[in-house]
Amino acid sequence: KYGIVNELLFIAFDNTYYCRRLPFIYKGEEIRTHAERWHTLNNWSKGQLKDIYSGIHIFLSQEETDYVQKKSNERAIYKNKEHKKGDNNDNFHRISTGSICEMAIEKFTKTRTTDLSNMSVSSRPFQVADNQELNIGIKSCEQYNTVYIVETQAKRNELLCVRVPRQKRKGNHVICRGIVSPDMLKDKQYVCKNSLIDDGILSKSLFFGSKTGFKIEQKDINTFYSLNEINHNLDNHKIYAAKNLLIDKAVDFSCLSDEFIKSFENEIKDLDTNIIYVNVSSLGFAGMEQFSKQYEYFESEIISAFEEFASKYKLGVIFYDSNSIRFNSRLLNNQNNFLNFDNDHYLMGRIKANGEVIKQKKNRVNCLRVS
Repeated sequence: KYGIVNELLFIAFDNTYYCRRLPFIYKGEEIRTHAERWHTLNNWSKGQLKDIYSGIHIFLSQEETDYVQKKSNERAIYKNKEHKKGDNNDNFHRISTGSICEMAIEKFTKTRTTDLSNMSVSSRPFQVADNQELNIGIKSCEQYNTVYIVETQAKRNELLCVRVPRQKRKGNHVICRGIVSPDMLKDKQYVCKNSLIDDGILSKSLFFGSKTGFKIEQKDINTFYSLNEINHNLDNHKIYAAKNLLIDKAVDFSCLSDEFIKSFENEIKDLDTNIIYVNVSSLGFAGMEQFSKQYEYFESEIISAFEEFASKYKLGVIFYDSNSIRFNSRLLNNQNNFLNFDNDHYLMGRIKANGEVIKQKKNRVNCLRVS
């Protein structure tokens, strides 16, 4: 038995309890009390909100959510047995968050990520890449605590995801922040035991050292725009087809024209991934600041219709505002300005409300393998 009770770290061995009161110094790091850790991380997470919302948004339907919740509850029952000596007590919440984020990545990438099949008391059979086709892991957390629990001996690249708490709408909202390497997962500037709020996980980290906390700002995370950029399976030589599109800000998702739908479906036909860029003003927000703070509290027919659209076509969504735009001077007039993301080689053009697609004049490719 081990844990933290009333700020007292303890472990029982041979009928003897060994204790140490928090705070104390551990390998040069002051291990703070639960209240101090929570207060520090809560303030830090709030400051990260706008940047986190610049990631790739993925939306799950209520039907998909219900399925994951049911399977997560079943697995949590087994995990309660595995964790009877310590570790995280809130198994359902932890497993549900992880499974929702994994399902979102599976939906967007159209590759197998979420394993909700064989339940086991032991987690050892699951110590493989979450997505074996791409040989990449999925780390998840919640918006109010943007810290990840990682292995101290990281073996592979990880996609970092955030589950956004739902307030007004059904289904689930996940943000993929990007990808980090094993070297980054071990980097001392990001690794911190004080970033672990849960006392059970912190105590396990202190006694056994297998896992620790990983806290990173959005600017330090590598972004990606297709599966080619996150395929780290050396045996998988597939070239993934992708096309990303800018949605004209005049598009009203609550009343899409037949021409728009037909044109959009034709543009994304038979592709592995698609990302759309959406101006937050088209959803009723003044800018990214307001969007990140109020999106989940905002009731709107347009937003509900937008989420249904994004979920139906398995899209990744990148939101932007007027301050995000870098103008392309080669286009003829202001109405034809694009977001000029130099790193997005898959951004093909802009689609208007009437279905007209204005091709991006900058040379781009829809099949590019990046090593």
